[in-house]
Amino acid sequence: MITRQLNIAILGGTGAEGSGLALRWAKAGHRVILGSRSAEKAAKVRDRLNGEVGDGAVRALDNRAAAAAAEIIVLTVPHLAQRATVEIVRLETVPRRTADVVSQARVHQHPAVFVPQQPDVDVVQLHRQRNARP
Repeated sequence: MITRQLNIAILGGTGAEGSGLALRWAKAGHRVILGSRSAEKAAKVRDRLNGEVGDGAVRALDNRAAAAAAEIIVLTVPHLAQRATVEIVRLETVPRRTADVVSQARVHQHPAVFVPQQPDVDVVQLHRQRNARP
């Protein structure tokens, strides 16, 4: 049983990783917001998940609105879409906690994959540091 209900946004929440996390967190009693480039696509997945959970714990918004509405943001988009997604939501993510599951990344194919050394990191700050001009 959870002690505090969290508002969790899952950006890229319509994919396998995002919808799987959403289902588990909703079943655990948290409020989940599916974010997607398309609010309509997120609504279809929301309806399916709420059918399984049965209590309307899952909402659907576009990525920017989902990030703005949550206290925790989980990034589940493919590696090649991460930068664009972070740039779209960057103003909405501060000072929220952000987690990145680096969906579908293959390090041998993408040598620029960044694996943070700290266990509790802000993905927006990491992207800013990595891409800062000297």
